[in-house]
Amino acid sequence: MKKTLMLFLFLLFYFTRTGIKGDIVIASGERGVPVGDDFIFNCSTSNEEEPLYLTINGEFEGDYFNKTSSSTKGPGHVTYTYSNAGLSDNGLIFQCITNDNEASDVLPLIIYIPPVYTLGSQSLVLFNSTNSCISINIQAIPYPNNYSWTHGNVSLTMTTPSTGISTTPHSICFNPVLTSYNGSYTLSASNPAGNGNITFNLDIYYGPSFSDGDKLMEFPVHSNVTIECQVILANPNYYNLSLNYSTAAGPNSNNTIVTIDESSGQFIVTNATIDNGGNYTCTAAGEYNTTSVTYWIFIGGPPSVVINEVNISINNNNLLIDASVTDNGSAPASGLTFNITSNYSNSNYGNTVTFASPIVNATRSLNGLIVTQYAELLELLGGSGDYELYLTIGAFNDIGINNYLYNTTFTVPIFSSSSSFPYSSMEFTSSITSITSMTSSTSSTVSPTSTSTTGHTSLTTSIHPSSSPIPPHSSSSIGGIIAAVVIVPLVLLVAVAVFVTILICILRRRSKRLSVSSREYNYEQIDDGSSYESFMAEPDNDF
Repeated sequence: MKKTLMLFLFLLFYFTRTGIKGDIVIASGERGVPVGDDFIFNCSTSNEEEPLYLTINGEFEGDYFNKTSSSTKGPGHVTYTYSNAGLSDNGLIFQCITNDNEASDVLPLIIYIPPVYTLGSQSLVLFNSTNSCISINIQAIPYPNNYSWTHGNVSLTMTTPSTGISTTPHSICFNPVLTSYNGSYTLSASNPAGNGNITFNLDIYYGPSFSDGDKLMEFPVHSNVTIECQVILANPNYYNLSLNYSTAAGPNSNNTIVTIDESSGQFIVTNATIDNGGNYTCTAAGEYNTTSVTYWIFIGGPPSVVINEVNISINNNNLLIDASVTDNGSAPASGLTFNITSNYSNSNYGNTVTFASPIVNATRSLNGLIVTQYAELLELLGGSGDYELYLTIGAFNDIGINNYLYNTTFTVPIFSSSSSFPYSSMEFTSSITSITSMTSSTSSTVSPTSTSTTGHTSLTTSIHPSSSPIPPHSSSSIGGIIAAVVIVPLVLLVAVAVFVTILICILRRRSKRLSVSSREYNYEQIDDGSSYESFMAEPDNDF
């Protein structure tokens, strides 16, 4: 009996305590408030007689709290208003407890802070072509989830790393930096506490560079030459420009007369000689980097080349010329021209065609270069047959041109100009029967303020044939043969047929007349006294 009573009291005590603990609840409250706002804390219990106490960070706040007023009916509760919450209040822990230390859940106080951006300087610098990021200090609770970047008036919100620009609520990255990225940038962001923004200016630094011009220049002897280093301004501007050169007579040789003007970046050569040829280097130093450019100057005359090989072939009515030319080192060539003549003159098309090859690369190296050009074969020669072909190859530079003459014989198969060429490809090797070098040059003078030179002369050499070719068959002679072979026999056949027809008709009429005469004779023999006239008067039904 005693044990049963003790068990009953224990259970009653246990369920009573747990009931009180489970009844203490936080009726309302805000976990976060902006700076300066009031924080209201409420907790209650279903036992109106159970006193409640408020603790902040584990310490009791004020005296005993009971029901809010005597007129309020219902469970007991406590209401606490925390005024003007500040940054120092962030993280305070609020909790209600009973007299016997039964406690409610805890409620931490969070102070919301709008985005606040700070930057050491409002003017920033990045270097061109580098991968760089700008990070901005931010103070915000909670961290912003809405933000935008603008460059001038252009939104950068939709940029991604693949576009070269990536952004976050506190940073922007460029991969790589471009000179066009300079200017004003604005970052704006917001959270439940409010909005924040910052604006700064970005300057892109880039080093000096030189204009894209011809780095190989050719001038005739005794001309006045000015080499100008055209520097594209850097950001910030370059602070030093140095000039140096190494000529054919040796580095800075006293045998050459070259004036250096570093203030304008010019090399000035007066009355240039071959010794003045060589390398001329300009160096510009800036805050970002140092850049150099070297010009190769040639002083001399027209180029001299070696014609290694010339092959000629016929392909689809085209004349194909392959020429392999090598610079012999005395003067570089910048390109080739071709002039073709033959000893057959065609009144419709003429007998000469001239065309130029493309300019070779900037190094002017012609070693192993194959220059291919085309001309319409029929329009050039006018028909089929044996021809003397004269080919002039001209090697030129800015100073002048050297011409090389070749003579060869080739045969064009017979075919009609109106029909397609019967051979898809036919090649033959031309034999070099004569080589003649003809030089035509011009004297180029360059003013002290100009780097240009006069162009190469036109190829004007005229070539006269020494023998006559076998006359080619023209399309009109072929037409005459066709007329003689086909049309004339046909006309003769028609004439014979007409003649035979006429002859048959004549013979038939004569045969009928002979039959009439025979009948007259027979009548006179059997008619006893009838006259010839009476017989002729009667109708002859058989005739």
